[in-house]
Amino acid sequence: MISFLHTYKVYQGNVIALRDVSLQVDKGEFVYLTGPSGAGKTTLFRLLSAYDRCSSGQITVANYNLNKIKPHDIPKFRRSIGVVYQDFRLLKDRNIFANVALPLQVQSESQHLIQSRVSTLLEQVGLMAKSHFYPSQLSGGEQQRVAIARALVHQPSIVIADEPTGNLDSDLSREIMNLFDQVSAQGTTVFIATHDQELIRTKARRVVRIQSGSILRDEK
Repeated sequence: MISFLHTYKVYQGNVIALRDVSLQVDKGEFVYLTGPSGAGKTTLFRLLSAYDRCSSGQITVANYNLNKIKPHDIPKFRRSIGVVYQDFRLLKDRNIFANVALPLQVQSESQHLIQSRVSTLLEQVGLMAKSHFYPSQLSGGEQQRVAIARALVHQPSIVIADEPTGNLDSDLSREIMNLFDQVSAQGTTVFIATHDQELIRTKARRVVRIQSGSILRDEK
């Protein structure tokens, strides 16, 4: 499902962001990626989602060779991935329903499918009653639940989340992680970057620790 093989990422000025990273994540796995700020977590996720290319090595995600992927194939590839950001990235001028529907509208899906799938997901994250609200009218935890619904609406095989609980208190963090548990239980691969050690200790999951661009530990 996700494979990094001897992957390096070097930025201008010979700054090595990733150093000889080899990592395999199988279909349906739930994996935490942890490490201090600047360790390489965000760089790894940018490579995984084809927002950047590695300097050397090989990356394969959802049967796509990201070293060779053509620009016109990237939108189709990204439909296999749902991304959840720490800062939510919701459109402030659209209500919650419209925010979640956006990926389907980009794909020109039918109104019937959009209505059905968005309603189902908003029900799942407990926000159907607020579907007409705007992001500014929601709490941080509610906004993150909307972001998760949006990431899932096109039914991706992989969900990646970069510090999804970084702006939330401990109770809201547990609530968000319970949602990811539900996603994982449905067979979706879940890959979460976090530096929250307390959060990691609450669940018996695979933990990959990265530091200075290198993988230090990979514990199941």
